[in-house]
Amino acid sequence: MVPVQGYCNSTNFSRDSIRWLDFVAPTEGHRILHALNGTGEPKIAGYSVDGFCKETNTVYQYQGCFHHGCEICYDGDLIHPLAGTTMRSLRQKKEGVIDTLRQTGYNIIQMLEHDFVNLKKTEEFKEFLLQHEVTERLNPRDAFFGGIKLFFEGCAKYIDFTSLYPWVNKYCEYPVGHPEIITEDFQDIDSYFSLVKCKVFPPKNLFHPVLPFRCNDKNSINVHLGQRSVAKLALNSFWGRWGMNLNKSKLTFVSTVLDFSKMLIDKKHIKDVFLPTPEIAAFQWTQNNYFVTQDSSTNIFIAAFTTCHARLTPYSEIEKLNEGIYTDELNGGTITSFVTGGPKNYAYKLSDGSEICKIRGFTLNFQNSLVLNYDSVKELVSKKTVALSGGKKKTIKRKNCFVL
Repeated sequence: MVPVQGYCNSTNFSRDSIRWLDFVAPTEGHRILHALNGTGEPKIAGYSVDGFCKETNTVYQYQGCFHHGCEICYDGDLIHPLAGTTMRSLRQKKEGVIDTLRQTGYNIIQMLEHDFVNLKKTEEFKEFLLQHEVTERLNPRDAFFGGIKLFFEGCAKYIDFTSLYPWVNKYCEYPVGHPEIITEDFQDIDSYFSLVKCKVFPPKNLFHPVLPFRCNDKNSINVHLGQRSVAKLALNSFWGRWGMNLNKSKLTFVSTVLDFSKMLIDKKHIKDVFLPTPEIAAFQWTQNNYFVTQDSSTNIFIAAFTTCHARLTPYSEIEKLNEGIYTDELNGGTITSFVTGGPKNYAYKLSDGSEICKIRGFTLNFQNSLVLNYDSVKELVSKKTVALSGGKKKTIKRKNCFVL
């Protein structure tokens, strides 16, 4: 079972705290453990700390002015909007932790955020930043992509590749057991069989890229019911269960001002609020990642390796083109027009003028083909109201139509 929060301590840390600790470590002459070079933020005496040096028994704490109630930057009586308490209370709580660590026998070195702002202006630190990069932890879900989704111009052929994902599930190698987390002193990348977070210079001679890249803004995605239905079916199929998103959007209806206020101040991520009626408000939201429930039926590593193998496998087949071609299902013809009404419901025209129609649940003999054919499928997906003849007359009304 893969931990839903990952294999490393998932406490929050700031990028500036990592920069400060990596800047200080060479001058101290010792390795300072922090959130990105060990197994997460060190825990000392029951408290998560920003950095810890075993050799000197020293705890390093980066104090963000807003989160820890800095008395120089904020009035002590000001209510912190997230914690719901005064800035003075936050500061006293943090000072209590520091006092406990000192009494336990640890040395303490602190850096206040406003002091760090001044440090960043120095020439020494500017030079340090030129060669320093804060690399976030590897997220296994970043390696989880589907098939190739690109737009190509040209003629369409029907070449069959049967059950690619089940094939790689059976014949390809997968990792077993829990991983070893490696953050430094790397060997040659060919010596690892694992997920690797790295930068890659893409080769220029690949028509289909092996390594995917999400380049479109999420907010620019247009609603397309047909594509959504097909994608949902693929994600919920056999292997897709391993990669299931555990933090799905939920919809909650509220009818009182009190419930409305509770939804707004809760730690949930509110994605949308709308009013279906004047008396009811609807919230679309997702859970805070820290509160996502563990699920023993998912394994993002298996899902990621499935799609990785599936992207690589066609390349071994494409190499066969040097010696011959695949079996052409159209006997040399090409598809000139294609229309679909959903999964296993499609029709297309060929360059020789013939038509092919496939509709799940129907045997397309001569009589049925007079009604169910390319033109009727195209009309079905293009119009909002379609009358079907044969037997009793029925009318299908559609709220939305789509064309693939």
